[in-house]
Amino acid sequence: MLNFRADEVAQYVASKEPSDLEEKKDIHGAEIYFKDIPDTHYSKLAKFLESNDRKDMAFEITPDQDHKFDLAIHLNKTDAAFEIAEAQ
Repeated sequence: MLNFRADEVAQYVASKEPSDLEEKKDIHGAEIYFKDIPDTHYSKLAKFLESNDRKDMAFEITPDQDHKFDLAIHLNKTDAAFEIAEAQ
């Protein structure tokens, strides 16, 4: 289960329209909360973000390289996907 801070981030992100986040590059607004979330919750938060169509944000924070690779493919970040594949 996500802790309270992660829930705040989730609510913040869920309240934004995808176009608002893209236009304003508003990942930084959510990132102020990310630093307060223990790293152990980043995988859960990344999966939540992905399920709420915030794959770009999930890609930035997921510590799971397999998940990051999948997100890179979905986001058409071929260079990042290649680098992840090479590292593994």
